[in-house]
Amino acid sequence: MKRISVAAAGALILFMPWRPAYGLLGLLGLAAAVAIFVLTPRLAAEGSSKAPARDFGEAQNANLRFGFRILATLGIADSIVRGGFFVLLPFLLIGKGATATTAGLALTLVFVGGAAGKLAFGWVAGWLGMVPTIVVAQALAAAGMLGILAVPLIPALALLPLVGVTLNGGTTVIYGSVPSYAAPEKRTHALSVFYTATIGSAAVSPPLSGLLGDLVGISNAVVVVFVLTLLTIPIACLLRNRTVAPS
Repeated sequence: MKRISVAAAGALILFMPWRPAYGLLGLLGLAAAVAIFVLTPRLAAEGSSKAPARDFGEAQNANLRFGFRILATLGIADSIVRGGFFVLLPFLLIGKGATATTAGLALTLVFVGGAAGKLAFGWVAGWLGMVPTIVVAQALAAAGMLGILAVPLIPALALLPLVGVTLNGGTTVIYGSVPSYAAPEKRTHALSVFYTATIGSAAVSPPLSGLLGDLVGISNAVVVVFVLTLLTIPIACLLRNRTVAPS
């Protein structure tokens, strides 16, 4: 839903000024919140399971905790990278001669590619396993960022859907792997910790990226994001390889 709203914002500013476009999205968000509150069925609290908890052993629990911490670090880094890139991208393209309307279209292209990436990389992870898929996704995303930085406007626009595929594809695999690094009775807690950390990082990343762009320039800030993307690859290699069910 979050990515759909951003893509919708990019599409709306093709037809109207950005302030009315974002105001309209805000109203639609409020309407959706009311509809969800009214229409969502009320379910009774789940009773405690009578099935005995599976004993993983101290060594395996330690491995799970280590893997979860590495995965959470990956998720935080991934959120910072995506948030920074999405903030800097329109200004980078405007520097290449794009209009504000074209910059809005560019974000739409990225998120359309991202929707395809979620499906494609979920399937690839089920085939290759988690670690190779994350490595491939992050390497291709970094290469795409560098390509967008280096080429003129039109080729940069052509690269955007591919960058969206790899950015969101890697994110899907990282998020989908969280249950693999928690005992069944602790998965709800693990997911809550993981999502709190990654969403918090995603909230902090845009203002920090904007400040960095002001301090060192947009192109140099994109280089920093590119380097952070590359740094996720050795972090991913610390994880044990696992297969991920296709999404």
